[in-house]
Amino acid sequence: MGCFRKRPYRWLSGVLRNASSSGSFSLRDHYLDQFQYLPGLKKLLGTASLVDDAVKSASDYSYSADQYSGNRFRVIGDASAFIDPLFSSGVHLALLGGLTAAVTIAASIRGHCSEEVAAAYHTTKVGAAYTRFFFVVMSAYKQIRSQTIDILSDVDEDNFDRAFDIIRPVIQGTSDVGKKITEGELQKALSFCEDIWAPTDPEMHAAVASRLGPELLSPSAPIFSDEELKQLVDPEDEDATNVLRRTNARKVVDPLYRGTPILESEPENGYVSFLQRGKLGLVSIGDPEPAL
Repeated sequence: MGCFRKRPYRWLSGVLRNASSSGSFSLRDHYLDQFQYLPGLKKLLGTASLVDDAVKSASDYSYSADQYSGNRFRVIGDASAFIDPLFSSGVHLALLGGLTAAVTIAASIRGHCSEEVAAAYHTTKVGAAYTRFFFVVMSAYKQIRSQTIDILSDVDEDNFDRAFDIIRPVIQGTSDVGKKITEGELQKALSFCEDIWAPTDPEMHAAVASRLGPELLSPSAPIFSDEELKQLVDPEDEDATNVLRRTNARKVVDPLYRGTPILESEPENGYVSFLQRGKLGLVSIGDPEPAL
């Protein structure tokens, strides 16, 4: 529950379905029906009534700016993109964007590279971070709703290619493919990422690691194809299968949560971030530190 321009709102996620053969469940009916699952909120509202006896909704709230940077400006936080309210990633992504903005502004001022190169670095890093998180969100919704979702048109091609390249060799069995992305390829990617939500717990991970060896569950282990996973573990071993699939899928999206190390290790156009205090900026790959 919240307030926007003095009007109350509540995030509501659900699918409107027919209530009976004689009519359909209206948005107002659906909204009021959900209070049976929210006794705390229902008690808080007490005898409150709907304004004008109506419920209004806003869909397609996800958006992305046309550009995340330009000559002497950077776009960060919700000004750059907004994916989903339910997974609460806004602060993390805003801080990551703020850091790449600071790094690239410092790099431009200190002459580590041109302003054009610095701006492009920020755009790529912000775009890749949001796209990685986009994979997580859409794979979750795909599993929750168990239906095909046409979302290809909502993805910026350059950013999608960058994230998609990470898992393309796994889901297609080859690294030599074209740039054209089809809806089928997208659904395979989402299906792969769905394994992030495999039902596991720390005890199960520990047990599987003791049986199969901790190296298989290491983040540094390669991403395994379906065929390789079948060779590594007996399909009848449900615990091991779930643990390995979850670990495998996390390798694609884990950079989202690694924070600063990914900026220092993942190059873009020959540069990585240099995050030492007093020397913030960009450094060419292979150089110990940027020139001041």
